[in-house]
Order: sequence, then structure tokens, then C-alpha cells
Amino acid sequence: MVKSGDCKLEPPVIRLHSDGLELGSSFLWLDSFSLGKISFISSAVKKNKITCPKIITTQEVASTLSLAKEQSNHLICPLNQPFSLGVLTIELLPSGYMLGSSSLLINMKGLKVLYAPNIQTNKLAKTRGLQIKQADIFITNSSYANQPNNFSRKNEKVKLLGYLETKIKERRFPILFCSQSPSIAEISKLILDKGMRLCVHKKAHEINKIYNISSNTYSNYSLFDHKKNIEQDIVLFPFDNNSNKELYSCIGRDEMYIHNSLTEMDSFEKRANFLFPDTCDLTDLSLAVKESRAKKVYIYGPWAEKAKRKLEALSIDVSILYCENQQPLL
Repeated sequence: MVKSGDCKLEPPVIRLHSDGLELGSSFLWLDSFSLGKISFISSAVKKNKITCPKIITTQEVASTLSLAKEQSNHLICPLNQPFSLGVLTIELLPSGYMLGSSSLLINMKGLKVLYAPNIQTNKLAKTRGLQIKQADIFITNSSYANQPNNFSRKNEKVKLLGYLETKIKERRFPILFCSQSPSIAEISKLILDKGMRLCVHKKAHEINKIYNISSNTYSNYSLFDHKKNIEQDIVLFPFDNNSNKELYSCIGRDEMYIHNSLTEMDSFEKRANFLFPDTCDLTDLSLAVKESRAKKVYIYGPWAEKAKRKLEALSIDVSILYCENQQPLL
């Protein structure tokens, strides 16, 4: 039983499937592209084919997933506007993650469930800052735990800027390789806010434009052209799909790699590696859970055991949701 106010309410049975979560006996599914009749999609980080008859999401996610406008079954919802869906009252909240991403607050006859699979406390331009509301149950995934123990994004930023400042003093201007994600926009802004000269690959530029980071805003920002002399610029490339001509023009630069996850980072040699997950770290997740005042936390994913230990150290009641054929990593 979960106590909500002065009442004790029976929590829903939450089932984890290979494609999303099933919320008890309700008709609502969470981040499922194919199961159930109605599914809430929190972000466009996955671009799977959608066969679920009705999708609940934001306009930005719908556009990214190319949901046809003529498919009137889908519910394209603004943030912070609660509405009724059968016996449920639901509200999309800004998660601070990718553009258009959201969490979902679900009121199930007095029991409040906050589904927040990906949250980010580091606000980027054009994204709504993270918002947490009070809930009885908090559901999240364990991507936050795919980071070193005691990892801090704030400290990682300091280390990154220190590395770049040292290289610039040595008159050595490195090439940075970064995952194609909001991290590219975050890294670009971080460098430009320090007044450093930055030259970005066209694919990185496309991501930056989404977040209002461009040469129109920053005078020290330019587009990469392998034919031009950019010896005194830091260069930012995506990890993948760079042509040989582009890479050849950067021979002799120190290479630096900015990763989204510890797994991705561990697959590289010992070079200049930095970790910038798209989601917040475990400390920030703990603060978000505390802010929600949730009595119960459900967490899923391969690093759930590690996340559980961190949360339980703060006297938070945590249960892991297991999917068939999934074994959590310690």
C-alpha cells in the first residue's frame, strides 16, 4: 500500500516489457511504440516505427518521429496542461532532456504516479527546464547509473575547460569527437561562452541550430570546411560518418572524445576522454526523487542495481522492474 495524504491506496502493478511499460490495469502504456492502445512517448531518442493506435506526446517529438498530421488519433499535447483521459488525469511536464521531451504525471483516482525516464538539470537554450511535481510513485530508468561512482557533470565541465585552456596556451587546438545528441549543443555553448574559437562540422551545426546555437549568435563560431585554414580553432565533429577528406585535414591535432555513457567510453583507448551523459547524474536524480516526495521508486534497465544502492543510501524505498531475459549489471 502507498499512503497518499490521509489515505492508503493500492499501487498499480507495473510491468516492464521489451517495448515499454504497462501501467497496471489501466489502458495507458509508457514509451511503447507497438503495445497497447494508448502510449505516452517521452522523447524522440528512439525512432522506432509506431504501430500503437494512439500516441500521447509533444509537438516537437511528434515532428521528429514524423507522426502524420492526418492521423488525428494521436494526442499532441502542450506541457503543464492537465486533462482527463478516461478515469485518469494526466499532465506532461518538462524533463529538461532532449527538445520536446517530457515526463508524465498520472493521477489514478488520487494516487499520483510520476513517470520520468530521462531528466536533465542542465538547461539548454530552447529546452524547458526540468520540472518535478509531488507524486506517490516515481518511475525512472537506470541510464543515470551508467557513470563512474561519484560522477559529477559539473566537475566534468571544469575538467574539460581546463584541458582546452591548457591546449590553447600550448598553441595546440584539438579536435573533439562527440555523440550526435543534445551533448553537442551543450559542449558548443560551453566552449563559446568561454570565448574560445570553435569550428563545427555541418552535422553538429544542424543539432546546434535546433538549440539556437549558431554563428548568428556567436562570432567565434564557424562551419568546418576542410579546404580552409582553421589552425587556431577548436574543431567539433560527430563520432560517425566523417569523410576521409575531413579527417585528413585534421591530422596532427590532439584528439579528444566526449561520450554519452560509460559503456561507450570504455570501448575507447586511454586518450583524452570526457563523459557528458544526456541525462543528469545519480546525485541530481536523488534530489529529483526527494523533491517529488515519492514514497516508492521503481527503476528499470541494466544498471538498476547500482541506481538502487545509491537511492537506498538516502533511505528511499526502491524496487527494480525486471524484463524477461534481462539481467541487471552491478
